[in-house]
Amino acid sequence: MPANKVSYPTQEGRYRAVHDITANATTDWTDISSDDFYSIVSGQAIDSGKTMVTINIAVEGTDPLYIKFRPRTGANDSTAYTEGVLKVHSGYLDNPVNLHGGTVRTISYKKTNANTSAQIICGFVDLP
Repeated sequence: MPANKVSYPTQEGRYRAVHDITANATTDWTDISSDDFYSIVSGQAIDSGKTMVTINIAVEGTDPLYIKFRPRTGANDSTAYTEGVLKVHSGYLDNPVNLHGGTVRTISYKKTNANTSAQIICGFVDLP
């Protein structure tokens, strides 16, 4: 923190986009990357290969959603926290920038109920 006690701004991403998981009726793990998201400014699909710098999840209802900051290994991957899986009940916000292990370009989610409604809102940047 600088001497004036004002923290530096967090990078929120040049591209802000949304992915709605409601229509996906599977309860298997599902991978999503930037090209699965739509710009909240233009309504156009985001290009592939972007890096996620903010992740915001809004879950409707009472059924939790599981998420991990990497692609799935298989459709039936574990949901245990000891596997690095987060359980989201209503909302979650993170800035996965400069994580040990690399950048986040793909996340995976798993519904506990096929009828679960949720939106995943991400900020993306161009990184090599």
